[in-house]
Amino acid sequence: MPVIKISDASFHSVPVFPLSGVSLFPQMSLPLHVFEPRYVELLEFALAHERLIAIADVIEGMELPPLPPILGAGVIVGVQKLPEGRFNVMLHGLTRLRLLEERPRARAFRQAQAEILLDDEEVERSLVAVDLEVRELVQALSERHPKEREGLLALLDNAPTPQVLSEVVPARLFQTREGRREAFSTLRASGRLALCVEELGRMLLEGGGLGEGH
Repeated sequence: MPVIKISDASFHSVPVFPLSGVSLFPQMSLPLHVFEPRYVELLEFALAHERLIAIADVIEGMELPPLPPILGAGVIVGVQKLPEGRFNVMLHGLTRLRLLEERPRARAFRQAQAEILLDDEEVERSLVAVDLEVRELVQALSERHPKEREGLLALLDNAPTPQVLSEVVPARLFQTREGRREAFSTLRASGRLALCVEELGRMLLEGGGLGEGH
C-alpha cells in the first residue's frame, strides 16, 4: 500500500455507508458493490473528497438505524464501473473513528462528524507474550485444518507486529458478528489480543470448520 494521507477536515463530514454485521478493521480490505442511487452519490462524493468512507455496523432491519459510537474509516483504493450504473469498490481500512455527531441530512446519504481513535500507548514488551500466544494458537489451528494451513500461515506472515495481528485475526477468523464487533470496539491492542486468545482457544476446543461467520 502507498502512504495515504487524509486531512483532518475530511472527518468533519465523512460519508457513512451503513452495513449491518460488518466492521472495517484497520489494515483490512472490504469489497463493496454499489448500486443504490444514494450510495452511488456517496461514492462520487468520496472520490471528490480524499476517497474516504466510514463503515457503520448498524442494527439490521431498522429504517434509519442509529450510528454506532465507533466507525471504521477506509480509503477507496479501487473502483470498477459496471453496466447499469453499478460499481465494484475496494476499501482499505485506515483507522477507527469516534462518532461525535451525525450531520443534518444535506444529501441522499448520511454524513458524520468524527475524530480519529488511536491505540493507547503501550510498551512493546507487554505485548510480546500475548502476541506469541496468539501466533501459537493460529499455528495449532493450521495443524488442525490442513486445507487452510497455507492461508493461516500467510495471515501470520502478513501481521508483523502485535498491533496488526490484533486487527487481522478478529477480522479474518472470528466466527460471529458479536465477536467481531467486540474486537472492533476494543481500542487497545492488548485487549484485542486477549480476545483472540479466548476465541482461538474456543475454536480449538470445539473443532469444526473455519468458514467465516455472518
